[in-house]
Amino acid sequence: NSTASIVANLSNNRHQFRRFCSITDCEFEDFSNSDVESELENSDIAESVKSEADPNEVDRVCKVIDELFTLDRNMEAVLDESGINLSHDLVVDVLERFKHARKPAFRFFCWASRRSDYAHDSRTYNAMMNILGKTRQFETMVSLLEEMGEKGLLTMETFIISMKAFVAAKERKKAIGMFELMKKYKFKVGVETINCLLDAMGR
Repeated sequence: NSTASIVANLSNNRHQFRRFCSITDCEFEDFSNSDVESELENSDIAESVKSEADPNEVDRVCKVIDELFTLDRNMEAVLDESGINLSHDLVVDVLERFKHARKPAFRFFCWASRRSDYAHDSRTYNAMMNILGKTRQFETMVSLLEEMGEKGLLTMETFIISMKAFVAAKERKKAIGMFELMKKYKFKVGVETINCLLDAMGR
């Protein structure tokens, strides 16, 4: 099966997936996400990497997002003019601050992806994937996974985030379907991965 058909099956063939940065986040309906959030926050999939981002810069970015997103102002234009030196650590730290607010988090993530002097890495993608998984934004989440596959940035953590998000939302068939995507992208489906899925499904 092609990647497109696998992804389509994961979404019950309702929509064709689009590239993640073309997706308007407000197109997706808000769901009750307490179960998903609890499941993902209790997992141990997060990479423990000490951030080297300047806390003052992180605060400055978050202040812009806080003030302008809620007012529906041109947040991106202000960020463009702010002279922020983007780094992977800074992006991860900002996403962590907005882990309970997917819309501003996703908008910031897409703004960063369009910067000519910056490119997301596996860690920033996975941070955004985690937020999308918590809020059951599965179309966007899988589109992001596809984008990572195109860029060669997929990690085992990416698949585990997706599996646990599907399981927490009682979408177990979709969680198991992630094994097909792992095979498509030449990831070994080993005992550790299967055990992780079984552990998530047993909670």
